[in-house]
Amino acid sequence: MIKDFITIADEFKEEFGFDFLKQTRKREYIEARSVLINYFYNYRKMGLTQIARAIGAISEWKPNHATIYHALQQYDVYTTYNKKLDSVLKKVIGVSSISDMKTYIQHTVENLDDDTVNKMFKTASKTYAEKLDQIALSQIELEKFENKETNSL
Repeated sequence: MIKDFITIADEFKEEFGFDFLKQTRKREYIEARSVLINYFYNYRKMGLTQIARAIGAISEWKPNHATIYHALQQYDVYTTYNKKLDSVLKKVIGVSSISDMKTYIQHTVENLDDDTVNKMFKTASKTYAEKLDQIALSQIELEKFENKETNSL
């Protein structure tokens, strides 16, 4: 687990362009740390103490669970004023896992108005139905090919 934590923390460090896990109260460090903490809490379902211990194990910054909780509470404020934070989160999610992408979509949909959700639902339903139709057609074509091969023997 700590190896996975290090790998993902390194992805965030690369995206931000600096080691935000240093012991400092500079705004950019605090905001970057909140993105990492948000990721592990909401996408990897780690607890506050687990996150604090993992960060403490790999860096000079030694937060406790209350510090982690505060970072989570402030995340929305930080992302309201610093749009780069959310784009970094999306980039890291885009290279992590499908599960993380699905969780991101769920969190995003919760903040949308009803009309937008309705439009998205219709689009997703249509796309899903089209994909099912493509799969069904592919299976029919495969069966025809197999029957043709069997008959020619």
